[in-house]
Amino acid sequence: MEKMLNLATNKNQNGFESHDIKHMSPSSINEWRDSPDTFLAKKLKGARFPSNFAMEQGKAVELGTDMGVYSNTPIAECIKQALQYYKKAISMMSGAPENYEKTKPIIEKMVTNAIEQIKTIGKPKQPRLGENQHKFELPFRFAEGELGKIPCMGYLDYWFPDQSIIVDLKTTSKAPSSWSISHATQASIYKKAMEIKTKRPVKVLFLYVLTRQKDPFVWLELDDPTEYIDLAKQTVRRLEAFLSLNSDSDKLLEAVPHNPTSFYWNNANDIRQNIFP
Repeated sequence: MEKMLNLATNKNQNGFESHDIKHMSPSSINEWRDSPDTFLAKKLKGARFPSNFAMEQGKAVELGTDMGVYSNTPIAECIKQALQYYKKAISMMSGAPENYEKTKPIIEKMVTNAIEQIKTIGKPKQPRLGENQHKFELPFRFAEGELGKIPCMGYLDYWFPDQSIIVDLKTTSKAPSSWSISHATQASIYKKAMEIKTKRPVKVLFLYVLTRQKDPFVWLELDDPTEYIDLAKQTVRRLEAFLSLNSDSDKLLEAVPHNPTSFYWNNANDIRQNIFP
């Protein structure tokens, strides 16, 4: 019946539905704001962008950190497993052997610092069997009525329910002195979602483990999420409005600027040629 009503009047179909986008995430909200060509290539054309050294380094550090904080595995073994993962993950990338030797001591240091710092809070709650992270969901409203909202779904790195603390782990070469809009958006969504779920105040901390030798980590705590939640809502509303302009994905792709020099498009020339020739 609902499908027939949509076909008859089209009043119950929003921009997300017309392009079969069923949910958002903190990363996709940031991506639409920062790189709309990348977002549309993924969501409207199903483009799968290649991985890179930095992405796999982050995954390796998180894998080693998980072992150390959840099961008290000795740090040396955590580092070993992280390096094994990294070496295999980058094996087919150009310049892999040289990159591995360069990155090896960085991963060793990052895993060590991450485990030691997270353990100062305690032991995080283990995710459910078969999952690596804790899933959350927060509805975002873009219009009035029951049909005027879309779920924002995502995952927490580390959740400490007794202390009501979320820790998100970041690997980077540059130490942040304040919140970037992307990370603040991510943190604010975490905070809002878990405060609704637990019905209590939640503290959100981002732990940045760094490549530098001196002061190799930085903690940031999000205070008031209001500004960033409001901005995220605005971003989702504008996205829905844009998607509503045309049900033809090709027409929408023709309407956004394309920046081939953006890091999003590194090693993605084949995708670029197909979508933005």
